[in-house]
Amino acid sequence: MLETVNADADRVTRLITELLDVSRIESGRLEVHRQLVDVTERAGRIIAGRVAAGDNPAGSGLRYAVTCRRRGWTPTRSTRSSAT
Repeated sequence: MLETVNADADRVTRLITELLDVSRIESGRLEVHRQLVDVTERAGRIIAGRVAAGDNPAGSGLRYAVTCRRRGWTPTRSTRSSAT
């Protein structure tokens, strides 16, 4: 139960931080710089970090999407639903 409370508290903290960032962007106190990113590489780093932290991303849709991208596959509705 404490893990759930902790996870929910982290989620609320992230939401508040995002709301504050949006407010700063709208007021001009925070600038947004757009840039191209390699989503596959970035997602791979995130997954690797989660694995290093002890999480098991085996059921993650993100992992599935990265695997498809690396292998050149295009997920279809039936393959997406069977992977989850």
